Amino acid sequence: MLLHLEFPWVSIAPDASPREQLRYYREYRGLLRRELGDMTGISETTILNYELGYMPIAYDKAKRLAKALEIDEKLLFDDYCRFLDYPFQLRCKELRLELGLTQVEIADKAGIARGTYGTWECAAVRPGREPFQKFAAFITSQGKEVV
Repeated sequence: MLLHLEFPWVSIAPDASPREQLRYYREYRGLLRRELGDMTGISETTILNYELGYMPIAYDKAKRLAKALEIDEKLLFDDYCRFLDYPFQLRCKELRLELGLTQVEIADKAGIARGTYGTWECAAVRPGREPFQKFAAFITSQGKEVV
């Protein structure tokens, strides 16, 4: 007598967070954190910290993880990573022009260094997470969406 057992795989909610997406797709692929780490060059501990939400998934690492898991990298992006991927220098300029501000004015109002903002617009430097959060808070307070 043959038995056929079926174990339905529960799908993930479309609005799941990046950390939930990471864990779901890692388990869906049947990978241990160590195995995923070996595939991506990311430590098992870092992957665990991402999955537990102790630290946000870094942009470059989200891209490597998505490639290894064969998923759309945007599933692992938070607002910061989506901003970087836009590309950020174009979005900075778009938002500044929509608000009718100079680089100096927008930097002052957002509470970031003037030179820092200028390097963002010319893509000389990628924004750090903390200055981005200040910038995003200002943009949101003006009724605009950062990404």
